[in-house]
Amino acid sequence: MSTVLSEGQKSANAFVTFHVKSSEVVSNIQTIHRELLQFDSDFSHTFQPLQSLHVTLLIIHLNKQNFQNACEALSSTVQHFQREHQQQFTVNFNGIRHNGEASMYAQIDTQSALWLTKLREIAIAQFESRGIPSLNPFKESRFEAHATILYLRSKSDRKMIKWWTEEEAKWEGRNLGTEHVKVLQICDIDLDDATEDYKVMYEVNVEEHFIENASSGHTEAA
Repeated sequence: MSTVLSEGQKSANAFVTFHVKSSEVVSNIQTIHRELLQFDSDFSHTFQPLQSLHVTLLIIHLNKQNFQNACEALSSTVQHFQREHQQQFTVNFNGIRHNGEASMYAQIDTQSALWLTKLREIAIAQFESRGIPSLNPFKESRFEAHATILYLRSKSDRKMIKWWTEEEAKWEGRNLGTEHVKVLQICDIDLDDATEDYKVMYEVNVEEHFIENASSGHTEAA
């Protein structure tokens, strides 16, 4: 799947990601949404739409000139990761946390976070080697893989922060479910209001790469 891009701004306009589709994870996040609404109905406009739940690995800028390079970089990222680590893409979610006064997110367990960090490092190398730098707004040392479940968009929303601690305590250490990642995607950075999801520009089936590498006996990076 691919999309021809028009000339865009030089700021970030795309991101490398995978969607969270696990019925268990989605159901638990939906429950959290409902519980927060019991505290304050104004939470309703802060929620990340369930169909758009995702984990971001890399933020980038794409245009007509570098789009094909980005597609190649994503495919190469999956190939390199599978050759080096020989593991399937499985992510476990445990509890919820908040990021300052901006957002609340589903927390990823330590083991899953480790391999996601390795995957991100490979992605950065593959994209940058093709002239597409990471535009992460935070320092690299602060990268923490997560799935945002709500985002406060205005100062007036901050009145609801007082409910976060109680909700976090309720879900402390609770398993939200496991995501078996099937595809990595490059998506438009803006949420489509019509679909309440991000437009997919290109995607790579990671399961196919895993099967190919396992059957060919690859154990080292090329």
